[in-house]
Amino acid sequence: MERGAYHFYVTEDDPVEQAKFFASRLRADPGTLPPAVDVELLGANTTGDLSAKLLTFLRTLEEELGVKPAIYTNSGFWDKYFRPEFSAYPLWMSEYGVKLPKVPFGWKKWLFWQTAEDRKVAGVEKSADITMIHPSVDLHTLREKE
Repeated sequence: MERGAYHFYVTEDDPVEQAKFFASRLRADPGTLPPAVDVELLGANTTGDLSAKLLTFLRTLEEELGVKPAIYTNSGFWDKYFRPEFSAYPLWMSEYGVKLPKVPFGWKKWLFWQTAEDRKVAGVEKSADITMIHPSVDLHTLREKE
């Protein structure tokens, strides 16, 4: 089974410290999917240029791990708070109840799409998130292309 790591990005915290901490947890076993950073919540005490801080996080993480991380978000949040200059990073969309997700500014397509957050899955105690990969992407060569 393909697997990867996921980091919930805290907009109020230092982006370099977050990236280095996340990378330190992945060195021994990075998984087979690109590491993902969840960007969907604005902290109450957030200040400064959000796009610049996130770029710092992403570049630091990529430097530490040697792989381009994916960004997990939804278009409503992303388009409100970030500039459209992140298209070099794989996109993991979150949008439910639609035929296709609305892609945020800057990207042409998504890599992963979380289509549900409340499904029963055999062997999983609570409800599970369901994500699909874009039909044009070969999952087995995904890591090699980055």
